[in-house]
Amino acid sequence: MGECLRKTCPCLKTLWDRIYGSSTTYGENSVKADSDSTGDGLGNTEFDRYGKPASAPLPPRKTAALHTALWDFEARDGQELSFKAAPEGQVLTSAHLIYMAGQIAEGMAYLEDRHIVHRDLAARNILVGEDLVCKVADFGLARIIKDSVYTASRNTKIPVRWTAPEAALYQRFSVKSDVWSFGVLLYEIMSRGKMPYDGKNNKEVLEILSSGYRLPCPNRCPPNIYRIMLECWHAEASKRPSFHALHSQLENIYSRIYFKTIEV
Repeated sequence: MGECLRKTCPCLKTLWDRIYGSSTTYGENSVKADSDSTGDGLGNTEFDRYGKPASAPLPPRKTAALHTALWDFEARDGQELSFKAAPEGQVLTSAHLIYMAGQIAEGMAYLEDRHIVHRDLAARNILVGEDLVCKVADFGLARIIKDSVYTASRNTKIPVRWTAPEAALYQRFSVKSDVWSFGVLLYEIMSRGKMPYDGKNNKEVLEILSSGYRLPCPNRCPPNIYRIMLECWHAEASKRPSFHALHSQLENIYSRIYFKTIEV
């Protein structure tokens, strides 16, 4: 898939250098067993910087948070930002966004197989490197769970906008609550970095979710990708897909786009 991406966007390295220069961000990480963390409760530690999908962690090269990358590439006046100073003037297309989402789902499937819940899956906690290689990062809230559900203490701080209702209201975290968070992350990606539930506070977010409200389909988001989001936001945790299923769906959609059998 990486080779496909390089063919569709040959000047990504040039664009990356223009945005981020030659800075590097890297380090190590650890995941705690069942227990609550201390500190700010949001996992924002300086060196929590790589996850391991199906491949080795990102080497110490140029990286940036996915949210930052989406913001830098985002449209001005409703149009995708093209870097006209670069000869090719490339943009991030839906195919590129789906490619990144598929990698993240693969990384989360790796954690799912090892009974690890992340609990803070969001665009700010995904590292993006050259060629749009993505890695799950920041495991400050992550836990290795002995059972299918991990119950946190009530004083644990959580990112409500990205957290499943059963986790936000009753502190019941599982792989399926991470799947809900992945749906919100997918919304961030396909909306090119919009804030989920923008203009609402945490209490209002919980109230509208309890009434059945779900985030709307982002502009220019393919309908089949929005359907995946809605599956991730099923009210019953057991009916949400696994990360392996999500990875398979996203890989299939990306492959069909690349080989020009569907249009987005």
